[in-house]
Amino acid sequence: MSKSPKMGRPTKYKASYCEEIIKYFDKPLYTTVIQQKMSASGVVKDIEVSVATDIPTFEGFAVDICKVAPDKLTKWAKINDEFRQAMDKAKGLQKKFLFNHTMNGNYNANFAKFFAVNCLGMHDKSEIKSENEHKVEGYGLAFDLSKKPEDIK
Repeated sequence: MSKSPKMGRPTKYKASYCEEIIKYFDKPLYTTVIQQKMSASGVVKDIEVSVATDIPTFEGFAVDICKVAPDKLTKWAKINDEFRQAMDKAKGLQKKFLFNHTMNGNYNANFAKFFAVNCLGMHDKSEIKSENEHKVEGYGLAFDLSKKPEDIK
């Protein structure tokens, strides 16, 4: 009796990726580098400069660490709950990077908005009121006057 062969390529997923993705995204916001500066008198000195760390991306993790196409991470998250949770934590760390660096002026605000919408799934909040909704000034309450009191419970 022969075994039927498995279809498709074996997965490159490893359970260790759950820890590795958190480690990859949990970077300090700033790193210290040594730069050489020349004083007015011509003396070259090494000085420490704090620079913003590059924002970690899922694309970078997929290519650099897992050696797979970025869409594989999404596929792994769909079939592995532990990896999905790790990706959710990584996305939270990515948001921290984006918020802090944007607020500190390290990222252009338009780029930050583009990244938040296209990479983090965030969106602008807008409020739309129906014609039957009326705001009571001073209280911040909204009522739908098209409904009868007995309909609202």
